[in-house]
Amino acid sequence: MNNPAPILLEIKNLTKHFTLNFHHIEVLRGINLTVHRGEFLSIMGASGVGKSTLLHLLGALDLPTSGEIFFEGKDITRLGESALAEFRNKKVGFVFQFHHLLPEFTAMENAAMPAIIQGISKKESLRLAKEMLEEVGLGKRLEHKPGELSGGEQQRVAVARALLLHPALVLADEPTGNLDSRTSMEVFHLLQKLNKERKVTFILVTHNEKIGAGGDRLFEMVDGSIKEK
Repeated sequence: MNNPAPILLEIKNLTKHFTLNFHHIEVLRGINLTVHRGEFLSIMGASGVGKSTLLHLLGALDLPTSGEIFFEGKDITRLGESALAEFRNKKVGFVFQFHHLLPEFTAMENAAMPAIIQGISKKESLRLAKEMLEEVGLGKRLEHKPGELSGGEQQRVAVARALLLHPALVLADEPTGNLDSRTSMEVFHLLQKLNKERKVTFILVTHNEKIGAGGDRLFEMVDGSIKEK
């Protein structure tokens, strides 16, 4: 980027270790990374190198063994549980390989869930969800339940849900992993569009080389370390 936007996320010496059956496992080994507001970063790497673990730490779904994660200048690793929950709800959107939609609810009700959880009225939550679903191309599928939607449509609902409350950062963990190649590119182009139009920062983990190459910057993870390609 020629004229870097303000720094949104700064990761310093991040590590994550586990103990499993008395074995010490180092998943992340001193990750350092700076992410600017509005960037689209892609991360690639073999299974088991720590990509998903890194996203979980950045989204405050887990805490690191050591190191610091500065988000808008504040070290989120030092926040208490209630502050972490507020951070997750207001600042971060998540899109996973498995969309985690509730089968008994419509697309609009599923997309509205973050707003409802925040205490926004159901009427207003559904209005926001309708607008967001229309933006991702599902204006004619609002009342359909997940079982009545294609895989690509279900993932679009998940994207709408992630972006509903205008997060500053969206973490996408293999969002096209369960889709065919054509639908994968359609969903990826949708994410690119939302990134540019909404100025939302995206960090996307993928095994798809074509998708990985489509971000502003591409990183590779190997054995718990990260480097720019």
